[in-house]
Amino acid sequence: MKINIRKLTPELAEDYARFFDVTPHDDGTVKDALPCYCVTWRDDHSYQDDPRHWFPSREERRAKAVQYVKEGSLQGYLAYSEGEIIGWCNV
Repeated sequence: MKINIRKLTPELAEDYARFFDVTPHDDGTVKDALPCYCVTWRDDHSYQDDPRHWFPSREERRAKAVQYVKEGSLQGYLAYSEGEIIGWCNV
């Protein structure tokens, strides 16, 4: 298996969100709690000042994730195999 590692850039924001859209992160019992989209693990500290930093719905977390990637406050790497994301690492 050939794996391509790419730095998360604003242009890859939708790829990042799509990874969480389709990757199982729960057992299906808590519909609104997951996927997380890793919106808390950002490079800034705004989540400490915002008591709602957990964002109650998937839709809100997804939108925030795309926003944070595009702003550069959510950073990391995406692993691709055959054009599909197979992994994510926060940096």
